[in-house]
Amino acid sequence: MVASIIDNLWLRIGLGWADKKRQLYAGFLTLLGLLVLASRLYISVTRPILFLDESLYLAEAVAVVQEGKFPPFSWNPGVALAHSVSYLILQDIPLGVDYAGRVTSFIAGCALYVVIFLVVKELVGRLWALASVGIALSGYPLWIIDRNSSDLLYALIVMMVIFLIAKPEPGESGKQKRFLFFLAALLLLSTTVRNDGLVLYVVMTLIIFAWLIYSPQGVLGKVHLFLLCWLLPLLVMISILALVYHIQGGGFNAWVWRVTEGNSLSARTYLAFEQGEGWARRFEMQVQGKSPWSDGRQVARELYGSPEENQHSVWRAILRNPEAWLRRVGWNFRDFFLSWHEAYKGRGLAIFVLSILGYIELTSRHRRLGIVIASILTPTLAYFFLTFWIYRYVLILSPIWAVLSVCALHALTGSHPSLSPRVSLAAACVSGIAGLVFVWEVAANSAHLNAGIHWGDLVVGPLIWVLFVTYSTSRTVWLQDLRKAVALLLLGILGVVSFAGFPPLTSTHQTDYREYIRFASNNFKGVDVCVRTEDLTSSSLVWYARQRLVYPLVSVRLTDVRESNRISRILEERGCNYFLWTGNDLKDLLSVPALDPLYVSHNRYVGFFRHRPVSAAQGVGEAVELENVEEVVLADFQDSAELDNWFAHNSNNVQGSFHIANGYLQLSYINNQARRDVFAYIFALPQPAPAVQSLQFHARIQPGTYLTIDVKVEGQWVSPRFVSYYPGAGIWETISVPVNGQLDAVAVSIGEKSESGITEEYRVDLDWIKAVVHDTREKK
Repeated sequence: MVASIIDNLWLRIGLGWADKKRQLYAGFLTLLGLLVLASRLYISVTRPILFLDESLYLAEAVAVVQEGKFPPFSWNPGVALAHSVSYLILQDIPLGVDYAGRVTSFIAGCALYVVIFLVVKELVGRLWALASVGIALSGYPLWIIDRNSSDLLYALIVMMVIFLIAKPEPGESGKQKRFLFFLAALLLLSTTVRNDGLVLYVVMTLIIFAWLIYSPQGVLGKVHLFLLCWLLPLLVMISILALVYHIQGGGFNAWVWRVTEGNSLSARTYLAFEQGEGWARRFEMQVQGKSPWSDGRQVARELYGSPEENQHSVWRAILRNPEAWLRRVGWNFRDFFLSWHEAYKGRGLAIFVLSILGYIELTSRHRRLGIVIASILTPTLAYFFLTFWIYRYVLILSPIWAVLSVCALHALTGSHPSLSPRVSLAAACVSGIAGLVFVWEVAANSAHLNAGIHWGDLVVGPLIWVLFVTYSTSRTVWLQDLRKAVALLLLGILGVVSFAGFPPLTSTHQTDYREYIRFASNNFKGVDVCVRTEDLTSSSLVWYARQRLVYPLVSVRLTDVRESNRISRILEERGCNYFLWTGNDLKDLLSVPALDPLYVSHNRYVGFFRHRPVSAAQGVGEAVELENVEEVVLADFQDSAELDNWFAHNSNNVQGSFHIANGYLQLSYINNQARRDVFAYIFALPQPAPAVQSLQFHARIQPGTYLTIDVKVEGQWVSPRFVSYYPGAGIWETISVPVNGQLDAVAVSIGEKSESGITEEYRVDLDWIKAVVHDTREKK
């Protein structure tokens, strides 16, 4: 039945395939396509809220759409433009920024698998092309490469370059022109999504120039091709950028090259150089309780001098202390192997060996492509000698590793070796030594790694190397057949072992992050927000919520926050009206008078505060003027007569207690073990309160109790709720609910999440309820 469906499908679209092999191939291709779509859909749906640099790219996309502001060239404007296309459609959704990143991830991810398939199909045939997609699907790197859209888009463009080179060399003049033009366009596009593309473009320019010199065409024809098809696209792009940056102000030089600009290429390179010193020393710095990124920059300045002393030149810094630089280069070579190990989650040895063998085999029969792949790898030299290696840089090139691995496996299952005995010996030596160094570095630093080399990798990797040696030396037919069978078996084992190593793709605190983004997008979009220097999470949430980050960031510790005068002075110096804090220590901020909580996430991990000058804070029950708003106490529960405006909610299914005791309003009920109960009361205001910005509840929720607050605004109950099943911790805290309109009524309910709760009594105590309203009085 399945075969007939596939057969009819392909016949209906006009291919008319009658050959059974082609029908089987079409079936596998269809199945693999569905797997790719399903996997990319799953990856996009589970894509978490991401931090630097991805959140900045998304913020730039928002600026492109809403302000027409083009990002600095050093911050990869092509990524922002890619995100802006989907954001243009999704901008009215509270989570539109998050969804825009997911759409880019899905489309670019699917395209990447298609290009991998086309490259391998061009090199070794369509059946191995199917295998390449299978290897890519079973490898962890391609599942998380979308965590940075710059990496994903750069990998896609690089694979398109490889596909262009893998096709037969153009012979006719017209085809050569199209070939050079498309190649130049792709390489220039790569410069806009990742700074590595600049190095790649320069290297490829030298290669193209050499190719034209040795081509049989006349001098005029060579000059015509180089100027018209290679340099003209470059001049067009430079002209467009110069015009855009001139319109924005400052000119092309200020946005791209000038060293005094924090966003310039030289400034970013020098920043990466300083950060690399800390990352190379991260093991010893972590033992000392220091941050490799922030404290590492100080170490770099002690060794090489300040950026101002070196005029933002990495080369000047290296010449100041070449001994320290050489020591760091050695650590960077170590980190190359550790980054590969981390990128493949302990299952990278086999792919590492296969990639080396595959590159040597591919270069032996397709020298031009081998040179191009080497040029693509050229920018990685900066990671060894100037900056640092992290696992992300291995992910960027993981599609190339998948293609080279398939080329190696294809050679191992061939009838005759494609390499000469001398080249085979050299390949065996290089891959063998590199594999031993890989194992040695991982073993030597295992105390600092999350996992060692997986046993399956320790079996598959050496067996691949042994198969390659026998492949290069043996001519016995039965041994060749055995080698084919073992190679295919290893391919299956490699896929199973790699896929089995997948950690969960979801991340912690995602609910808290998205709750805040939804709240801020609906109520505080576009406001200026301050965050801590060390809090990259808050910086990213500000961008996701389409708020504006106040620079410079606030260098503040928790001890500063606990002292109201100190935190108030720090925030006033920065001009901070709003302050965002993320972390498990958020509960310590809820009782600070200088911080007025406007939002606290469900799990008390994200808090959004208005800065309240300590001098303006007065006692409960008094109106407090603050930035054209005032706080009005709606209820302080000092008199039982206040309960006349409270009514039992019709959703109650339990007999509870509702009364005032010791100046607190108490709602409580006894747990009925066999069912899930709700106990709620409605506070109907005697007169509607106009221009209410938010409500504040000073409450103590007993552990195991969940609080829900509903507000009736402009005659309608607001949905979705901003405080829903808020968990109790047994401490006094201030809970804020946005209103932004005329307040008519409030509903307060307590309950449990399931009928299996073991809490004996569910209870909440309310100290007071305040309304933050717009102050329309004239200032004297």
